[in-house]
Amino acid sequence: MLLKYKQFKNNFLRKIISKLSARLDYFEQCSTLPKITYTPEISECEQEKYYLKYLNPNLKNYPGIVCPYLHTLLKVLYHNKKFNLLDYGARNLDNFAFLNSMMPGLQYYYRDLPEYNVIIEKFRNKHVIDNLYVINDDENIKDIAIDFVFMGSVLQYLENYKETLKFIFDSNPKYIFLSGQNCYENQISTAEYIIYRQLNVLPQINYGLFFHFESLKKFFKSHGWNLETVSKTNFDSLRNFKGIDKKVGFINNLDLLFKRLD
Repeated sequence: MLLKYKQFKNNFLRKIISKLSARLDYFEQCSTLPKITYTPEISECEQEKYYLKYLNPNLKNYPGIVCPYLHTLLKVLYHNKKFNLLDYGARNLDNFAFLNSMMPGLQYYYRDLPEYNVIIEKFRNKHVIDNLYVINDDENIKDIAIDFVFMGSVLQYLENYKETLKFIFDSNPKYIFLSGQNCYENQISTAEYIIYRQLNVLPQINYGLFFHFESLKKFFKSHGWNLETVSKTNFDSLRNFKGIDKKVGFINNLDLLFKRLD
């Protein structure tokens, strides 16, 4: 009952905010990044609901918070072959359940905040899910033969994002897919990013990073990665960047697929 009330309250507030979106600065520039950038809040009950809902192979609506064509991309790359996917910053199990219903070769590695990991590990053990693994430390990533890394709107919440990426690079995946990543055109300081506060998810407030596109691309290239494809998502029309310095030029929400250079 408490969970349902909480969900109703948050949904109600977000509906009101969406009505005010034309007047509301969704993103506001900040000078510092707080220690906690994204409030951890999931429950085992929620995961049960997501898992059962998206486990249905006849479900046509892809989980709305992840890339809608991820499944298609993975089908092209791996067909029904066995492969190891790292979902870094996965949060809920909807993405796993949907992909698992479609791809018999999926070996899914879940990595997120410690508070999330505990719940997912408990859920995994309860349901005896053999192809779901929880990674509790970035140090452990290099010990797994990862084929494909998915980061769905998550890199911006990592203050030490370069260190995280280096751990991922060390696992020698073939592909890294950054989905829903905000990037801007002009570098206006020595920093390769700007810090923002996200206001359209009240009562929660998120903090994160917008990346200078060319600097991010250059960082990947310096570690042996090539940007294979880049495309705009359909979220830009819903986003208000009036609170961000105009000198940065365009800000686009992008899907970036990187491939390791052999």
